[in-house]
Amino acid sequence: MTNPVLRDRATLESNLLTGLDYTAYQSGTANAAGTVLAQIAANKRVVMMDSANDAHFVTLPATPVIGQIIRIINWDAAQDFRVTTYTVNHTINGVVCSVGIGGGTGILMGQCTAADFICVSATAWICMWLDATVGLPQPS
Repeated sequence: MTNPVLRDRATLESNLLTGLDYTAYQSGTANAAGTVLAQIAANKRVVMMDSANDAHFVTLPATPVIGQIIRIINWDAAQDFRVTTYTVNHTINGVVCSVGIGGGTGILMGQCTAADFICVSATAWICMWLDATVGLPQPS
């Protein structure tokens, strides 16, 4: 028996989304500004992103909802990207992560990784990796 191999985005999306409410799903590409397709909508729960550059960003919803859990998946085997907050003074794991504000650079999402981002207050998120081979994500 061989291990399953990620062949392409369409196959991964098809396998992942079986039985999922598609209104809760979003996909896109990280970009230099973390805007448009890289801005996560408030009602999304599963987000699949890729990137052309490890300095590109995906931005958490502008209006956090306490208790909201967003699973972000970097399906790309070649590029990292960063996850950032939308507003100044919002934090991920206790660190300001709004790009360019207070020195924030976001949480690095490595290649082919997934993480859950959980809103714990109106201004704070915590992030937990779903990959047992890495430790707690830290802003870099």
